[in-house]
Amino acid sequence: MRLSGLIQKIVFIFPFCLPFFADAQDYTQTVRGTIIDRDTELPLVGANIIVVGIDPILGTVTDIDGHFKIEGVPLGRQTLKISYLGYEEQTIPNLLVSSGKQNVLQIKLVESLVKLEEITITADGPEKGHVNNEMATVSARAFTVEETKRYAGSFDDPARMALSFAGVTSNDDVMNELVVRGNSPRGMLWRLEGMEIPNPNHFGELGSSGGGISMLSSHMMSNSDFYTGAFPSEYGNALSGVFDMRMRKGNNEKREYAIQAGLLGTDVAFEGPFDSAYGGSYLINYRYSTLGILNKLGLDIVGDAVPVFQDMSYNVVLPTEKSGTFSLFGLGGINTIEEEWTSDDELLTFKNDVNNKTGIAGITHKYWLNDKGYLKTVVTASGSSMRYFEEVLDSNGNLQHITHDEDFTNKNLRGTVLWNHKANARHTFRVGVIGSRLGYDLLSTIYDKEDDRYVTSQKTDGHTYLAQGYASWNFRMNTKLTLNSGIHYTRLMMNDQQSLEPRLGMKWQFHPRQSFNAGFGVHSRVEDPSIYLAQTELTGGVIAQPNKNLGFAKARHYVVGYENRLTENLNLKTELYYQDLFNVPVLNRPDSYVSSLNSTGGYTTDSLINSGTGKNYGVEITLERYYANQFYFLATASLYQSKYTATDKIERNTMFNSNFATNWLGGKEWNVGKNGKNNAIGISGKVVWAGGRRQTPILLEESIAAGYTVRDESRVFAERAPDYYRFDFQFTFRRNRPKTTGTWKLDIQNVTNHENLWSYYYDDRTQSIRESKQLGLLPVLSYKFEF
Repeated sequence: MRLSGLIQKIVFIFPFCLPFFADAQDYTQTVRGTIIDRDTELPLVGANIIVVGIDPILGTVTDIDGHFKIEGVPLGRQTLKISYLGYEEQTIPNLLVSSGKQNVLQIKLVESLVKLEEITITADGPEKGHVNNEMATVSARAFTVEETKRYAGSFDDPARMALSFAGVTSNDDVMNELVVRGNSPRGMLWRLEGMEIPNPNHFGELGSSGGGISMLSSHMMSNSDFYTGAFPSEYGNALSGVFDMRMRKGNNEKREYAIQAGLLGTDVAFEGPFDSAYGGSYLINYRYSTLGILNKLGLDIVGDAVPVFQDMSYNVVLPTEKSGTFSLFGLGGINTIEEEWTSDDELLTFKNDVNNKTGIAGITHKYWLNDKGYLKTVVTASGSSMRYFEEVLDSNGNLQHITHDEDFTNKNLRGTVLWNHKANARHTFRVGVIGSRLGYDLLSTIYDKEDDRYVTSQKTDGHTYLAQGYASWNFRMNTKLTLNSGIHYTRLMMNDQQSLEPRLGMKWQFHPRQSFNAGFGVHSRVEDPSIYLAQTELTGGVIAQPNKNLGFAKARHYVVGYENRLTENLNLKTELYYQDLFNVPVLNRPDSYVSSLNSTGGYTTDSLINSGTGKNYGVEITLERYYANQFYFLATASLYQSKYTATDKIERNTMFNSNFATNWLGGKEWNVGKNGKNNAIGISGKVVWAGGRRQTPILLEESIAAGYTVRDESRVFAERAPDYYRFDFQFTFRRNRPKTTGTWKLDIQNVTNHENLWSYYYDDRTQSIRESKQLGLLPVLSYKFEF
């Protein structure tokens, strides 16, 4: 049965399974959490919390540990207002309260610079886009887990959700790799709990930053930050963007469970306290490929190439009375896929086996030195293994020979210590060091058809070290002006390459609703060990490593921005940026056009040198209506240029220079049921219109003569594919029972089935240039049950 046919049957049955009009009684839930100082993260005793719009007034105050609990909160979207003497008042809008799960919050308040009786300052919560890291002033956006679930086309994936932000594009319907401001996706940094991690996506290739499906379950995530340029000084080893992910803590008072089944995966999550008298908690999630399960049951839905994956993540919090708080966290995933291609004459079949494994395990310790600051220590062990195995079979299915065999394993140990000190309401300092032991075991062989022999391009194992250090200073000069400055240092012991990188940011709130910000930073990116250790065979059989002393690719980021809160819930933001890329690895050949700025992953055995340059510049506009009155929208537009220069000294478009990108996203919710409160229907739609990916034209006559694709190397990336269009749609139905919540969701990518162009290729059988199309309509149905 075809996937579309199965979905049509499910979608037809789906509406009849929804008891829209069932319960007439009012259900309530408990909302609780902790109120802390933003800079010291110490509890605030006696803070006031009220639920806005409830009559009679519903609220409480925090206890000696900063904890609060409000029972009997009506279901639906609620707004909390938090106030504390000497601190800026904060509002948490549109908190989704459901019967199947308690809301456990951690809310950070900012100490006021002025006396409370002179002025009252209201700070919006993370729901309204403010980043969690106070050291960031430009090109930063906070996002919530609820947004990854609410945005059409996101599939609960933070990377796909980020495609709705200004300056972020992909033009790839299958992979979730992100092109940030025209940069290669290789420049993306992923962090989890404050530590760099391997690519946390299934079906990613060596050196890439994305994949087909995220390993990060929405059950595990907490509010996190995403950066597109001029990052604060604590972020190193990144050129284009940063995902700074955080895991949420499990409920430390009540055991809760969630089961989610969908076409992409089946999840089971559980959380709760170790003991009712102890503040510790656990949170665990496991997921297995639904298509893999169906295939094992004999249901052939997607053909022979079935993507099979599984992943597990956990977060265990262990507080102590005098020794601080410990936590154990981890993330691991395994994925496999087998693909076969047979020519029309059935004389030859290629068979590929892809097997990837990724795992991260870590421990954190936070210890408060005094009422001014704390130490945070994180130690992680991580590993990634990528095996690619290509065979050539004859028409009888017998193995002829292995044409390509890659087996790359990286095993890393990382540790960091961060000292955060708040001198007073104006000055906060942050200093940290990061040490990494980078282990590798690399093997790659390719069959040379002309010489009828196997050539080894990689065969090495060992380890090296990476040292990083940073310092930051947050200076709140007055209620209107904030300065963030810092420096980051990186040194790779393998070849003694190093980089000293200054960072500077500023925000000027010159009007209660308007602000101006600016930022500058130097940033660098360390290559994968497979690049440094690539082997080539010289005359006489001598093996050389031409890239052993390759330096870091670097960039200078310049950003200025303006923000205007037009109304309470409507915000306009624009940024101008210029990125000057230098020291870029390019092919060490005279008059070459090859640059690493056009690479998305993989590795090369060719000799590289750091003589390449590039530049990205553009303007971004974001108009966002924050979720209010059950309605929201997000409209973004980006105009940009992305250029590069290799050893031929000719400035060209990069492969990612699509020139423009626009997104229109919006959604609406309605309460349904006899009392109009307990259940809700939601819809969300997203329209993408962007420039197509750059192409190098194909020379037809030369390709016919050669029998394979020959491209016009005088016009590298000179042509842009037709514009990229896509419309995504999401429908949700959420039903609350006394102690359970069930949520149906139908997420349809590319509703109109518009097949965007991926690339052109030469077909020697027809001696013509043909088009390679992208994925068409993809519906994903899921059901989540929380109790």
